Parts: sequence; structure tokens; C-alpha cells
Amino acid sequence: MTATLVSELGFETVDAGDLTLAPLLEPYALLWIHLALRGGFGTNFAFGLSRGES
Repeated sequence: MTATLVSELGFETVDAGDLTLAPLLEPYALLWIHLALRGGFGTNFAFGLSRGES
């Protein structure tokens, strides 16, 4: 359901795995919050995933 919404918004989805992997993603959220509030970025930014050539 979420992947469908993300795709409809024009983004490519990447499945990071099942819920047991959530602890691996939580530090990214904390970094985003830190940069938004203390780093002066505000809330209008996001991280991106870049794929190298294979």
C-alpha cells in the first residue's frame, strides 16, 4: 500500500526489508531530525539513494 502511494507520487520505491530491520533505519530518522532542527536545514529536504553502474 505504501509503495503504491510512493510510486503514484513519482518516486521509485526500494524495499528495505521486513520490520525486523527497522532498527537499521532509525538512525537515519534521528540524523534527519538533527539536521532539520539543529543543522538549519528546516524540514524541506530528504536523503536520496544513488545506485552506481553495475
